[in-house]
Amino acid sequence: MRVLIVATSAKYPNMIQETNLGQRPRLDYLELSDRLAATYVDYDLPWLHHQKWIRRLEEKSRLDIYWAKQIARRVKEQRHDVVLSMSERIGIPLGYMLSRRVKHVVILHHPMSPNKLRLMKVLQTPRRWDMALPLSHAEARALQQALHLKPDRIRVLHESVDTRFYKPRHDDDLGSEGDFILSLGLTNRDYPTLIRALHKLPHVTCQISATSAWASHKTGYENEIIPSNVHIKSYDHPSIIRDAYARCRFVVIPLRTQLSQWSAGSVSMLQPQAMGKPVIATRTPGSPDYVLHGETGILVEGGNPDAMAEAIDYLWSDPERASAMGRRAREWVEANLSLDRWLDDVSHLLAAQTRDAF
Repeated sequence: MRVLIVATSAKYPNMIQETNLGQRPRLDYLELSDRLAATYVDYDLPWLHHQKWIRRLEEKSRLDIYWAKQIARRVKEQRHDVVLSMSERIGIPLGYMLSRRVKHVVILHHPMSPNKLRLMKVLQTPRRWDMALPLSHAEARALQQALHLKPDRIRVLHESVDTRFYKPRHDDDLGSEGDFILSLGLTNRDYPTLIRALHKLPHVTCQISATSAWASHKTGYENEIIPSNVHIKSYDHPSIIRDAYARCRFVVIPLRTQLSQWSAGSVSMLQPQAMGKPVIATRTPGSPDYVLHGETGILVEGGNPDAMAEAIDYLWSDPERASAMGRRAREWVEANLSLDRWLDDVSHLLAAQTRDAF
């Protein structure tokens, strides 16, 4: 089985070294490539960097058309049997450039975007894919209906977390920043609702780190009055974020409800749960796949500061309940949503595609 993995991301400087030293979590497509003895391509390739005006157009459309053309040529020359596109931004154009003899599996991160959904309907893109892999059951149901997909052509593939890197800490060297809750991330976040909730809870200290490796827009709280119990931080390295998880009581992920990215925030929900911390998150179509309401955390209705404040106060006022939720969260994530489980699932899925080809 000759597999090509196409990742729409780039490796961080010194990433391999830091991963080997336990300072970063393992990266999914690199681990999968090692497991399958497969080839991978990502944004580090020099032949990706073409004319700037073409790249700007691709960034606006969120489709890697030029790159897809180069990859299709490479697949033909190297006679790959299976291609795994790690997102729809490469999977959509590549679907029209690959030979139909090549099995094409596509992971869908933002398929409910109105523009992408419209494009997939008009071009009948899913007919060019052998398997579509959305990140939640809600997206799978919606896509199956909207795109008239056969049940055997779509399957949920959840986000995962490296449970070797993110794991409970029981040592005494956790710092002394005080008792606090943590909220982090930038994409699709609803920090105004969280801040308004915390105005009602002066006894709860919260650290907010609105940073992202994928986006660089405003945080959304620029016009909010920041209460004295809210501290703005900038945690931008996995080892620092992991330490913050270890020190906090629990994590809050406030999300905008008027969004088309139904599984937004899922990685930020999984990481603290892997460390034995419960999560309070906004209820979106995808979030019930990543937080078990009442078991590993609490889901609240979006845009409602009162509901958010009630959930925060509920866990803050009952540390034993929060700890029990955190223990269940670790067990559940380790059993169901670990990176190792993801690698098993994807390996078996790609092997099945190869068997079907012959």
